[in-house]
Amino acid sequence: MLQAEQILQDRYQIQRQLGNNGIRQTWLALDLQASDGENSTVVVKLLAFGGTVQWDDLKLFEREAQILKQLNHPRIPRYIDYFCIDDRTLWFALIQEYIPGESLKEKLAIGERF
Repeated sequence: MLQAEQILQDRYQIQRQLGNNGIRQTWLALDLQASDGENSTVVVKLLAFGGTVQWDDLKLFEREAQILKQLNHPRIPRYIDYFCIDDRTLWFALIQEYIPGESLKEKLAIGERF
């Protein structure tokens, strides 16, 4: 399990968890090696292989990374990186650009309707 301030790949410093659906975890992180010279905010999507996560889940996760790598659109978070965090526990990470926005879940929780 990741913790705040933990650094992945000597590059991505975990800040806070954005979501966890049992199969995937999503974290906000800083890219300490951002090309613009300043730390930039990124999203780290994690998938831990094993337990309830099966081969099909891993294949879909890898396919998502491959498709994002090929896309270039201002409304789609840009692909940055994909790697295995730990060969023993088989945690896989997909790094994407962070695009600020409001959470639909939070809006519904305060009673906003659409």
